Amino acid sequence: MDDLFLGYIDPTPYCIPGYSFRTIWESILYANELEKGNFKIKDLIEKTTDVFLDIVNKESFNFEPAEGFWELLADLVEDHGYETALISNYPKTIQETLSKKAEIDGVFDAVVFNENTKEELHKIYKKALKKLKVGPKKAVSFEGSIPGVRAANKAKVDVFVIWDLETRKSLFGDNVKEFSMDFTVFPGNIDKTYEEYLAESARGALEDKEQRQDL
Repeated sequence: MDDLFLGYIDPTPYCIPGYSFRTIWESILYANELEKGNFKIKDLIEKTTDVFLDIVNKESFNFEPAEGFWELLADLVEDHGYETALISNYPKTIQETLSKKAEIDGVFDAVVFNENTKEELHKIYKKALKKLKVGPKKAVSFEGSIPGVRAANKAKVDVFVIWDLETRKSLFGDNVKEFSMDFTVFPGNIDKTYEEYLAESARGALEDKEQRQDL
């Protein structure tokens, strides 16, 4: 922002996880009544990408999957033979760099990203389904952002939210199967129906409550 002489603008409210760089920049320009003619969106995206990569490539930058991710992946792929996809609203260069940092490069059957920065996220979902050769009713999604959940809903894919404990649950909408802080609750439950999973979770919660009362 300083390099563009826009240092007086706080970009934080616009940088919502899950939105593309294009959407964020268009929102900044519109909200601050800045003439689009003075700023080329393509140049803004490229500059943002360069700065983003500078940050990500630093040795001090740590990025890894949430707890339980590798166990769930093994359960899905090795034990049940399911195929998996990584869906991202980032440009290709950023997605590839983040994947290498998190050591998940090459573990998915399909990787779909925002190729031209113009695609809506639900269309990227549909591309992933096409690559996996499955219909939306045969797929489930794990999302961590509001735009990601909305895209899954629009693509008619059941979605589970990996929750950051900060974003209000109501903002994700009503079509979320379950909220979880990480992936640890899913391995070992792949064979269960959603109803069976909920019943077992309820039983576990009651047992924990009874044990605490006995202490």
